[in-house]
Amino acid sequence: QIDNFKDDIMDSEAYAHLLQRIAPAEVRNDMMTPTSILSSSSNLDRGENVLKNADALDCRVFLDAVDIAKANERGANRDKLNMAFVANLFNKYPALHTEQEMPVEIEETLEEKTFRNWINSLGFQPQVHYLYDDLSTGLILLKCLDKIQPGCVNWSQVTKEFNPKKRIYQAQENCNEVVASAQRCNGLKIKLLAGENIRNKDRIYVLGLLFQMMRLYILQIMSKLSGQDTKEIQDNFIVNWANEKLTQAGKESSKIRGFQDTSIKSAVPVVDLIDAIVPGSIDYSLVHGSQPIDVARYAVTTARKIGTHVFILPDHIVLGNAKMITTLYACLMVRDYEVKMSPQ
Repeated sequence: QIDNFKDDIMDSEAYAHLLQRIAPAEVRNDMMTPTSILSSSSNLDRGENVLKNADALDCRVFLDAVDIAKANERGANRDKLNMAFVANLFNKYPALHTEQEMPVEIEETLEEKTFRNWINSLGFQPQVHYLYDDLSTGLILLKCLDKIQPGCVNWSQVTKEFNPKKRIYQAQENCNEVVASAQRCNGLKIKLLAGENIRNKDRIYVLGLLFQMMRLYILQIMSKLSGQDTKEIQDNFIVNWANEKLTQAGKESSKIRGFQDTSIKSAVPVVDLIDAIVPGSIDYSLVHGSQPIDVARYAVTTARKIGTHVFILPDHIVLGNAKMITTLYACLMVRDYEVKMSPQ
């Protein structure tokens, strides 16, 4: 939200999201996403890309990029130009609908939020806000793949700055490179995935790829710390580590048979494992007699407090989501190795 047409619009963030919001669906695919626009650190470049999107809407009037980037310049009256620009947008695309006409927004699922959290933890800017939209150009996925296995991406084939009129083709080429790069990345199994699945925001294919990427990323960290090859780090390797850790701490009752073990839904095995890694980190008065979801929230919070990179949500624990629970135990194992290696 903005309060004025000077300082509040100079970074183009408000315009980037506004144009995306009011654009008709058939035009939106030819426009740059807010994430792409805001990826530039230059306000002038951001302003120019906003105006390219405005051009796609036939609304590039009154402004040049400098009128956005330096909207607060004294004596230039650029605030009035920006006001005229927005008035024209409102005139052409009022985007006013009755409540019945408004499209139903699909809530973010637990998995989608988890993968978004993981991507954002890697430190890329701007951060991912709309998972499928922000990944549909392929650029962020390529950055993730290059982080997992440096050199697997052929950057000479990648478009980083999109031309609105060629955007759909440039995005498709990027998404094709995502598939090719994933196939070159040791540890990923890519069979049915095609570039079109990513560009078209096909949920099943995108989530499947993200789970493999996140899991491999965690396994690589574990491999570096443990000296084990990633191929040797299977679920039973992590389960055995957790059970041994619990036994050493005198918490045998929280040992698990696997990540589908229903006892994990109570979240008690998780808090016991955390306390085994960093003794005294758990206040058991907050655990005994509490509801599983509250224990799970406490477990996730405490895991983060002891320095664990946690991507899953408490709901994953109480719902018994074996895939996500696997990543939690793997992250706790990473933290255990880090604690052992850190100077006392």
